[in-house]
This record gives sequence, structure tokens and C-alpha cells, in this order.
Amino acid sequence: MASIQKHPNSPYWMARYRSKNGTQHTKSTKLAAIAKNRKLAQKIADSYEEAYRTKTVVKTLRDNYADISQDLNRTWSIPTVFSYCKNWLKIHTPKLAESTLVKYTHRIKDLSQFLTETGRADLYVNELMEDERAVIEYRNRLLGTVSTVTAKNAMTILAGIFSYGIRKGYYIENQFNEMADIIETDKTEKRPFTLDELKLVLENCSQEWRSMVIFGLYTGQRISDIAGLTWQQVDIKKNEISFMTKKTSRRMAIPIAKPLKAHILTLRKGTPAAPVHSDAYRLINTQGRASTLSRQFNEILQKCNLVQKKSHSKRKGAPDSQAKKVNALSFHSLRHTAGTLLSMTGASEAVSREIIGHDSVSVNRGYVHTDSDSMQSALNKLPDITA
Repeated sequence: MASIQKHPNSPYWMARYRSKNGTQHTKSTKLAAIAKNRKLAQKIADSYEEAYRTKTVVKTLRDNYADISQDLNRTWSIPTVFSYCKNWLKIHTPKLAESTLVKYTHRIKDLSQFLTETGRADLYVNELMEDERAVIEYRNRLLGTVSTVTAKNAMTILAGIFSYGIRKGYYIENQFNEMADIIETDKTEKRPFTLDELKLVLENCSQEWRSMVIFGLYTGQRISDIAGLTWQQVDIKKNEISFMTKKTSRRMAIPIAKPLKAHILTLRKGTPAAPVHSDAYRLINTQGRASTLSRQFNEILQKCNLVQKKSHSKRKGAPDSQAKKVNALSFHSLRHTAGTLLSMTGASEAVSREIIGHDSVSVNRGYVHTDSDSMQSALNKLPDITA
């Protein structure tokens, strides 16, 4: 029989109940652990146990929560998938980094489009979690059009989004959790460029892309951060480039390496608010994501015969192993290249991490000015690929 108890680390009554196979579970009732809530907390605990012991899990929870809400004089109803996602974004947008928000928004739009195309536009969020076929169908559509790495990432994002519904009591099983367990059969480790490869890339770039590559190598930053640079962030007098990373919201101030400074001095400088790379800046701000820029750079690598041509859709009749592949070289490889070259020229791991802005470093720090002389010295030892 279900029971309730107080927990020293929680202000709420905790429900203890057993599932059909006898496994014991503990879950918060979200009711303050005071005497007047004891009866309702017990009702919730009974609801959890009943739900886990029956096949109509969502219906049982829905009915019980509706009754409990009436006892509490609250309005409680289950939203549609569209309404749920809209509300989720409203709540979580202030908590997410810009690039993370873009990925989550894109994934929600893609799921919404799938539901509309398959006649499920009016599906309630609990019905989606009951309809295992819908989630499997969505996962399989992903696997037919993108790499297993991308599909797994997409399902993991949705698993995180719909975990909020469990806390709200809309359902107790998140179908996306299990479906996110995808084996990454086509995962490819990114590798650094060789110096000869970098020179070949520069020879086959437009003027702006050549500049993007040089900035990418000598700062070790992601494509979205390079594309978003404006001239007010490039301080020649201080010999410093300062910005906030889009992915981790980490404030950076990177000394300008000698080859990069020489390149910057050849560029036509605009007003402080003007972008350093105008076409890339327009794309990243119009689309909110770097996918087009990544595709453009991949086309440059194809031109250099450094990667195979990407297939954006699975060929009819082709085996799974021939679906969309992940290339070992991309713009992100410039980060690996910068890290490798810094290590080869004797820079310490700490200095290399400060320059590249590795994710393991706290994102809530101020600008990185710690031992900037060591950073400058390390960057100046990098080979000049522009020579």
C-alpha cells in the first residue's frame, strides 16, 4: 500500500509506492509537508501506485489529478503538444544560452511539423506519451534523413523538454527517454587539420571565408562566434578580441596572435557596430543558427577533396550504414587544430584551455585576463598559415 513520509531534504510530502513488479519508488507530491496536506498527499501517493499497477497509466493519473485539483480549488488540465511546447519555451528561454535555445526551438518546430503532417496536430501531450507508435515513427524519420549522432541528439533534447511534463503530473513515462537510446553507428571523431590542408583550404576560399578560417584557427572559437564578431570587439590597441560565446555564454578576451593581427590590418574596418564578416554575420542573425555556414564550409572542403560529398537524405534502398555521414573535418576542426598546435609549441594545458574556452571551464567567470602574457606568448608561437 502506498504511503507518505517527510524527507529531511525536501519541503514536500514524499510518496512511497510500488509498481506492478513490486519495485518501490519514491516521488514528490509537490504538496508542502504540513498536517493539513497529509490527506491529499496520501491521495496522490495512492494515485501513483494505481497508475503504475494498471495499463491505463495516463488516464488514471489524469482523472486523479483532476479530482485532487478540485479539492485544492485549482484549475488543472492537460495541454496539447503545441501548447505544452509553447509554455515550455516561455518558462525556459531565460535559462538557456542563445545557441541552445535555437537548437531546442528548431527541434520543437520539427516535431510540430511531423505531428501536423501525420494528422496528429491536435494531440494532447499525454496522448503523445501513450502513442508509442508516434514517437517511434518520428525517431525513424530522423534516422532516415540525418546521422545517428544527430538523431540521438534530437531525441535527447526532446526527452529533456518532455521531462517537465512528468513534474507537472501530465504523465509518468517519457517515451522520448527510451527512444533516445540510439547506437551511434556513423559517429566520426573530429580531427585537426594538417598545415598543408589548411593552406589548401585558404587557396580555395572566398575572401570572407579565408578570413573566417584565419580567425577560427588563431582564436580556436566556434563558427557562430566568429560569424558574430563586430569591429567593436576587435581592439587592436589592446591587442585583444573580446566577446561572449553563444553556446556557453562565457565571456572571452583572447590576445591577438601575430599572423591574425597582420591579417586584421589588411581588412577594411567599418563602424564599431559593423560586422567583421558581413555575409556570415547576416546569415547567423537571420537564421539564428550556423547550419548554412557549416554547409558552405563543407562545400569548400569538398572542393579541396578533403571530405566526401554529404548526402542530406537517405538514398532509396540504401542500407542504414549509407545514410548521412559525419565528416571528420569541419569548421569545428579548427578548434582541434588550435589545441593541437598550442600543445605542440609547448603551451600548458591550462593556457590552451583558457584560449579555446573549453566547456569544462566555468561559464560564469568574468573576462579571461588571467596571465594574458602567457596566452599571447603561446599564440605567437603558432605557425603562420597565411605566409
